[in-house]
Amino acid sequence: MKLGHYTNTQGLLGIIQSKTLRATNIKFLNDEHEFIHALELIRRLITDIDPSRAAPHEMIFNEFREKIISKVTLLDQATSESIFTLSFSQKTDLLSQWRGYCPNNDGYCLEIDTDKIKISALAKFDECHFFQCIYDNEKKKDQLRNILNKYWLQYRDGNDTQKGTAVEDLRREILLLASHFKHPAFEEESEHRVVIFLNFMPDTNVKFRQGRFSIIPFIEIDIEHADITKIIIGPTIRKDLAERGLRCFLETTLELPYPMIPITIEKSEIPYRS
Repeated sequence: MKLGHYTNTQGLLGIIQSKTLRATNIKFLNDEHEFIHALELIRRLITDIDPSRAAPHEMIFNEFREKIISKVTLLDQATSESIFTLSFSQKTDLLSQWRGYCPNNDGYCLEIDTDKIKISALAKFDECHFFQCIYDNEKKKDQLRNILNKYWLQYRDGNDTQKGTAVEDLRREILLLASHFKHPAFEEESEHRVVIFLNFMPDTNVKFRQGRFSIIPFIEIDIEHADITKIIIGPTIRKDLAERGLRCFLETTLELPYPMIPITIEKSEIPYRS
């Protein structure tokens, strides 16, 4: 599948020169409320479950529910998690994406063969997942109910060790759900995500970069130049100059004349506004 990855000039130069993509720690995404939104939705759904529906196991269910709510609260309060995500969009020329990821008319969208990225990520990291983000709250509730039912039965019928395992496994499932549950307001983005769990922290794969407000942890996923099929130049007052510079950069970096470079360059159809 070919999907778009939005970035600014600095990001584009880094991707092409280093042949890597950066997956960011989930607590440091552009929208810092994404992960919290997902956890809050999950916590609210669990809290609202009527324990009488678990009769005649109401006491055990209340115990199960309190443990899960406690786990979700701890996830919310944690300063960092061993979860890293890399975002793509089905839409490669979307105004809201240009505004969000490429401010000041400084943006590019790289169309990438994400099947190759999946293979690359799995070769480097033990636990990788690939999701299409879910925006519809009813679909979120359905998925959460399914995993709650699954682990509630394990908890209800298990011994102490099995109960502990069920709670911990459910915590992991909740983390996975939260990693790709997004607020309905962002549905037009049609986002897909690579989600990577690091089993041990600290991990030597983790690197750091400067952000607007903090140091940002990230990990790198290898990418080949051939995995990039197209680059769309975002809205800018001098698209002709932007294209000329991009062509020169690709020729020099890939050491090929532009006609031989298998990366198409296109310009955004969205008009520039100062």
